[in-house]
Amino acid sequence: MHLGEEMCFRAAKYLVTRRDKTIQRTFEPSVDHSRRVAGANPATFDRAAYKNWRQSELTRQFDQNFTRESVRGKRVLDFGCGRGELSMYMATLGVASIDGVDLTESDISSARMLAQDEKLPVAPTFAVGSSDAIPFPDGKFDLILCFDVLEHVMSIEVIIKEWRRILAKGGRIYIWWQPYFHPYGHHLTAYIPLPWAHVLFSPKTIGVACKRIFDMPDYVPRYWDLDEHGNKKNKVFTGTRDMGGVNCLTIAKFERLCKQNDLRIVKRLGHHLSGQALVETVSAIGTRLPFLREFLTAIMIYEIETR
Repeated sequence: MHLGEEMCFRAAKYLVTRRDKTIQRTFEPSVDHSRRVAGANPATFDRAAYKNWRQSELTRQFDQNFTRESVRGKRVLDFGCGRGELSMYMATLGVASIDGVDLTESDISSARMLAQDEKLPVAPTFAVGSSDAIPFPDGKFDLILCFDVLEHVMSIEVIIKEWRRILAKGGRIYIWWQPYFHPYGHHLTAYIPLPWAHVLFSPKTIGVACKRIFDMPDYVPRYWDLDEHGNKKNKVFTGTRDMGGVNCLTIAKFERLCKQNDLRIVKRLGHHLSGQALVETVSAIGTRLPFLREFLTAIMIYEIETR
């Protein structure tokens, strides 16, 4: 066992054991989970609870950062729509049309069934896309929504070109995004609630630590850790990119890609980290500095316009 692997495991074990002994598994939509210990969101223990949390979270992300008036009469694409929670919310805000696209066929099937059960002013439609193409014609949309999904877009260079293609002239993109160097940008907080673990340790080291944490009797499994019978899956852990499903996209690279594709950033807002007063103060300052903002920004909000 390498020293780094042992250090990562022992630090994660201490935090996981302390967290999971006192964890609350009751999801309350009105509670702000952003200040909880990393990986302690109670919605992650139940698929239905997670769905409810996802719905309330996406609605909050939009309402806190954009206006309902800005989507009225627009042809909207919900990019990375999942089960269509944000799409169905858009359908109540006076959009001209709302389409959702995602890579996962099971999610698209769920979105279609959910939309059929809802009595919405505008009927959403959903399509399965691919990692390198969005199945819509040129200039079809006035607005693209990309909420809580940008870090999972593996072919980011290709997809940004696709966004440019399917947007009408003067079309816009609204983005809510957690950049890669966020303290928990590895997306593995259930197993490794260590800030900047993906900066401090190699993917192999993190993979070994995740496996050891997952196999501990004290580890409380999340709903994605269990099979249909409620038993722990036989999971394989290889590294942050594969396990967390993240593309390692930085703020600097994303803004460079926008410029290369003739997309103008109209609005840019970096949210600081939550925590103790000192953490929030340092983070708030860091979000304004070119290098530090990569590591001290919790969330980036963008409004982008085609030229």
